[in-house]
Amino acid sequence: MSRIARLATAVRRYSRSRGFGIHSPFAFHYVREVLCQREAYYAYADIAERWSGAASTSAMSRREARLLFRVACECNPAVAIYLNAATPRHFIPLLLSHSRLTVCHRTPDVRVQPSSRLKELPPDAQFVVEGASLAVADDVRSAADAELLRAVIASGGVVVLRNLHRRRHSTGSLYHELKAEMQHGMTFTDGCTAVIVARAHLPRQDFSIRL
Repeated sequence: MSRIARLATAVRRYSRSRGFGIHSPFAFHYVREVLCQREAYYAYADIAERWSGAASTSAMSRREARLLFRVACECNPAVAIYLNAATPRHFIPLLLSHSRLTVCHRTPDVRVQPSSRLKELPPDAQFVVEGASLAVADDVRSAADAELLRAVIASGGVVVLRNLHRRRHSTGSLYHELKAEMQHGMTFTDGCTAVIVARAHLPRQDFSIRL
């Protein structure tokens, strides 16, 4: 979504973020209690501390970090997948959400210190790691990346796509492809970030909101 389009839809997105015009009980709950929840969470102080200081233009804002943390808390995966993180700091909201969560990542441009909770994915892996019901992508750089995200959606998981508005990233074009392919589930976006909830019991709906 272009900057002009985002400005033109700002009022509608703000209204939707407060639940107005949303008739699906699940979508209403997910918007109010997860995506747009403004109450403090237990990890917000840790996030604020780790997000202090300057960030690069492609880095995740503190607000985005909190959003990712809330999505992970609601999803409650045993394993999360992260593709092409701009910095290892982007793993933190996921790791803070659950003490037993493991992040499997593919970050060819970033050096990541190995740990028991961070596992590197093979470059061409397209399979869903057992227990992975959440995937996050800062960018999509290969067919293997795209197919892995499709596999998470096919399994009924949640996918978060970032940097939709950045021309040098491929998440925006892939987002539209994934929407067209989905037979069920819901998408929520503000034009910069998209959250895809592909649970089989959900009707096929798309929501433009203020994240």
